[in-house]
Amino acid sequence: MARDILLVIYNRSLFKAHWAVYIPSLADPGVGKKIHVHGDVLNGFTLQFLRNYALKSETLAHQEVLIHQVKDEFVLDGSGGEEYADITPSDRIEEVALSVAAPGPSMNSASASSGVSSCFFVFPWQAQELTDSCVASVATYKQGTA
Repeated sequence: MARDILLVIYNRSLFKAHWAVYIPSLADPGVGKKIHVHGDVLNGFTLQFLRNYALKSETLAHQEVLIHQVKDEFVLDGSGGEEYADITPSDRIEEVALSVAAPGPSMNSASASSGVSSCFFVFPWQAQELTDSCVASVATYKQGTA
């Protein structure tokens, strides 16, 4: 079965567009996993997997765009329950996501960005790199060379 990979785009006045990757679960498409970076411009960012994330309950204005589909074998759904953050990959998509470098500290001060943390988002170039890496990795894996 094909699994959707969605790009979630948050357009906010304080920031340029910020993006996250969302993969709906098979049991409830309104709940799934969100792949994003967590941190701030002063200290840098780290990749984080939000498991059991309820996109259907998201209060921030956003757009959802289908960017790709992959076979079910590359995605492991959470076991249900409460949302929680994790940094350890549980499936092939998350392993590939770890290969995309999160942004490091910026020369811009936190006050230059209104002091608001960009902790919920993957930046646009990373989402594209993640998508490209996933497609290439899955193709390599299917050929038996990974």
